[in-house]
Amino acid sequence: MIGFRFVHDHQAEHRVTDLCRVAGVSRSSFYAWSKRPPSPQRVANDELLVKIRQIHEDSRCTYGAPRVWGQLRRGGDRVGRHRVARLKRQDGLVGAHARKKWRKGNDTRRVPAPDLLQRDFTAERSDLRWVADISEFRCVDGKLFLAGIRDLHDHSLVGWSMGQRQTTDLVVAALVMALGRREPSDHLLHHADHGCQGGFNRSSQHCLGGSVGARRALRRGFASRGSFGAGC
Repeated sequence: MIGFRFVHDHQAEHRVTDLCRVAGVSRSSFYAWSKRPPSPQRVANDELLVKIRQIHEDSRCTYGAPRVWGQLRRGGDRVGRHRVARLKRQDGLVGAHARKKWRKGNDTRRVPAPDLLQRDFTAERSDLRWVADISEFRCVDGKLFLAGIRDLHDHSLVGWSMGQRQTTDLVVAALVMALGRREPSDHLLHHADHGCQGGFNRSSQHCLGGSVGARRALRRGFASRGSFGAGC
């Protein structure tokens, strides 16, 4: 369902064929889905989501699910708390949280890796420099995240993966796809912005080889709690 919604929301900007390929759905299935009338439950959830978004906006994006649920109850809406929490989570609406306090001498945060690209986003040949990023798409059913890896030589998309959460598996799947499709040399430089997905918050750039051993090391590195490939 989330893949169909992604294609529907972006078909005015891109070809349906390309969107279906990225989303992992067939064109026939998408067109069959788009012709179906929405269910009563779907209509009710959409109407409730409009109210949830308004309360969230009125609170300056500070209310969590319990307070949003309370506002709805006071307004006469007899809805379940868990239903409100689910719709709020699927729509990517997050309330304010107290920031975690770090004690001196107990900071386990990692030092960022050096910028090996030196902001030079060019490459003389293919499979020499790859850049990775995660794009966020808001759909009616919730958020969809696309992890993509692009070759700086011809700007082609060499690997990608999609999911409803930004997880380590999302990032690893895109890297494994790219390595399996291109089989680069040991001189490949992989560059990614600092983020919160698995190994990306521990190191932003790595030299990756195209061998089977490198792909296995890639999985182990992201699965471990230590720093993965701090540099070349």
